[in-house]
Formats: sequence, C-alpha cells, structure tokens
Amino acid sequence: MVVRFRPSLAGFTPRGQPEAAGARPAGGRLAPEARSWFIGTPARHGRPVFSLMARRGRLFFACFGHKESVLELHSLDQAREDHRWMAEALALAERAEAAGDVPVGALIVRRGKVLGRGYNRREAACDPTAHAEVLALREAAERDGIWRLDGATMYVTLEPCPMCAGALVNSRVARLVFGALDPKGGACGSLFDIPSDPRVNHRIPITKGILADESAALLRGFFGERRRIAREAREAQR
Repeated sequence: MVVRFRPSLAGFTPRGQPEAAGARPAGGRLAPEARSWFIGTPARHGRPVFSLMARRGRLFFACFGHKESVLELHSLDQAREDHRWMAEALALAERAEAAGDVPVGALIVRRGKVLGRGYNRREAACDPTAHAEVLALREAAERDGIWRLDGATMYVTLEPCPMCAGALVNSRVARLVFGALDPKGGACGSLFDIPSDPRVNHRIPITKGILADESAALLRGFFGERRRIAREAREAQR
C-alpha cells in the first residue's frame, strides 16, 4: 500500500508524541479517527528519512521525500508480499542463467494471483525484445484477454530498460517493484525515469531494492563466468 499526502506531513506530530483522536493537524488532514506515532526525525534539506509509524495496531514503514513534500507509507504486509514475489522472480532469473541468457526474471501479480511469468530469452529465442518483462506482460495480457493490466504489479529482478519501461507504461500496470539498479541501462531512475515522467500518459509508483543484493549477485556471477570462459578461450589460442 502506498499513501501519498500533499503538500505537508499532515497528521503527524514530532518524535513519538501520539496524535490526539480527532485532532486537526496544521498543514493538512489525516483520517480523524487515526491514532499515529511518528518515530524518528523529519527529513531536512530535501533528504529522505525512513521511519516507523503505528496506526490502529499495525506498523508502517514510512519514507519522507521532502523534495516533493510526499509521504509514502509501505505496510509491512506489503513488504512481505514484495519479498515473496521477488524470490519467485529470482527463481525465474536462475532459469535464464541455466539457458545461457542474462539472469533476469519477472512476473505480473494481481490480488495475490500470478498472471504472467517471464525470464530473459534473447539468446535462446534470437529475439532482441525477449526480455523478462516483455514476456511476462505478453503472458499476462493473453491470460486476461486484454492488454490493459489495471491493478497489476510487475516484479522484476533488474531495473527495466527503456523498452521495458515503455511497455510497462503502455500496459497500464499499477505498480513496479524491482531488485537491482542498472546504472548503465536502467530507465526507472538510473539513466531515465520513464514510469515517473510527467509527460507520459500513465505514471507508475516504483519500489526499488527488494532482494537487490541477491539479484546483483546473480548477475555478477553470470558475467564473471562469461569473462572467465572468454579469458580461457583467448589463452587457449596463444
């Protein structure tokens, strides 16, 4: 769950002080019946701060992005779901590696049900568009019988490239979750940020860094092995 408040940190009081029931905070309004505890220090000078908040007996993970005056709350239940599905995407990435392709796996999920799965098959299919995300989107759209994947979440082990980011926008997915950043080709925050670009006709909330270390380790292992094989081949030719 992602909740956004603009233009202020409405409904929260400083450093662990409970909000009185029905109180009206300065600068905005949170649900009057909510009782909240803000744990931590607000961000300063545009830098985000991560905090915990308790509301109605549930804990939430909060990220304060003051650059846009946006408050995002990620429930711990959602975090568990994200890790669960990303682990499945990693298993798909391992299948790509076993077939000799760059290990990237993806799946489309809506309301706890997998609509589509995919893993990188560029080499196996001799298809430059056969990225994990594209294959997962194709399968999901075919299963749904419609190209619009409203309410669905894309889980992928590596930050999508420009092609895949564009496909996500065109498919109207509701959310993107990815693992490792791709500083050389990523189009969801690294080189570009296509899903968040205000000029496109559909914007997608992004959660990044889920099982990022595991995703990056899989990629490092794959490319390290490729370099080793190439080095041995060169040495054998001498």
